[in-house]
Order: sequence, then C-alpha cells, then structure tokens
Amino acid sequence: MPDLGKKHDCPSCGTKFYDLGKAEPICPKCGVNVKDHPAAVPALSSQAARRRRKAELADEGALLEEEEAPEVSDEPIEAVAEDEDDEGGLKHGEELEE
Repeated sequence: MPDLGKKHDCPSCGTKFYDLGKAEPICPKCGVNVKDHPAAVPALSSQAARRRRKAELADEGALLEEEEAPEVSDEPIEAVAEDEDDEGGLKHGEELEE
C-alpha cells in the first residue's frame, strides 16, 4: 500500500483527508490550509482525563438545566370551547370584500 502521508480533519468543512506527504496539508474540498488553523479541541492525554472532562461537562449541563427550568403550576388547564357559529370569520370559499 502506498504511503498516503498524515491524516487530517479540515477545521473549516470537516472533510477527512491525507496530505500525501506534502509539506502543506490543504483540504481538497474547500482549499483551507490546516496548519493555518489552531486545533479546535486539544487532545486529552489519558482516559482518566477524558472521564474527568466528561463529568465536568455533565455537571455544567445539570446546573444549566436547574437554572433554566420554568416553574410549573399544579392547577389544571381549562379548555376553551370554540363557538360553533363564528360570525367574524370567512366561510370556506368566500372572498374578502374591499
């Protein structure tokens, strides 16, 4: 199998591609130079670090849910009955008079 070089993910369009051993990894789909863009998310070094980060994000999400939760009333919602003969609206097929 030929050497395809290093695998890259385009930070602009998300396309995965190999640099084919070239010095500048340029996305074949959108033309962005991958070296010009900083890494979006730094790689976590260990499984334990990934677990800690996941737990931190879960804690932040739980805090946001608690803060943004709307108050719910225990009172039942009353249904509003529509009038069977609504004089104010147009009947099917009628046109608006000017």
